[in-house]
Amino acid sequence: VDEEEWTRCGASPINAVRGKIRALVESDIFDYIVAAAILLNAVLMGVQAQFAAVAARDPESVAEPVFLRVTSTAFCGFFTAEITLRICLYGYAFFTMEGWRWNVFDCVVVGLQLIEEIAVFQAMEENSFLKPQEQTAKPASLSFMRILRVLRLVRIIRVVRVLRLVRELRTMVHSIGSTLVSLFWTILLLLLLIYVTGICFTQMVADSGMDEPEGVAEGTKAF
Repeated sequence: VDEEEWTRCGASPINAVRGKIRALVESDIFDYIVAAAILLNAVLMGVQAQFAAVAARDPESVAEPVFLRVTSTAFCGFFTAEITLRICLYGYAFFTMEGWRWNVFDCVVVGLQLIEEIAVFQAMEENSFLKPQEQTAKPASLSFMRILRVLRLVRIIRVVRVLRLVRELRTMVHSIGSTLVSLFWTILLLLLLIYVTGICFTQMVADSGMDEPEGVAEGTKAF
């Protein structure tokens, strides 16, 4: 179908593409796929953290497998594509629409993940030009590694976004949040009951101690 026929029908190829993007982005299946990708990315970060902990304890241990690095880059590309699709669909409204705070949060986290991937790739490129005996040394400075750790810690916070994407989890969080006030007053009531009961028992022990001080002293020695 050429552009003239699309225009004659009251539509255009660009609008048709936008319609397909809208149908994809606003579907529940797409949200579930993104949520699954976020959870899998969190699992990947846990595996990477395990390798980093082992390497910190034993520098001669097995290095992080290449497929983990490739998988991390693939996740970064997926999340970047997701944010790009949403921005292409909504435009400037993406930062003003309902839930814009979550959108800004996603952009910041994905941007930091992109910076991390670029920094790691640059460090690997610089290390590839070193001599073999120099490659055994640390490929990056301590400050650079600290920055990477901070970026990974920030990235794990994106797991919270699953609560927004999965309706069931969001309902559970809202239910728990709505019962926090009742829980607070319940805990306060229990504390008052414990306090009143403690005063009663203390007063009873004190009264009995007036008649038998030796027995009370013997019974309360452990306290």
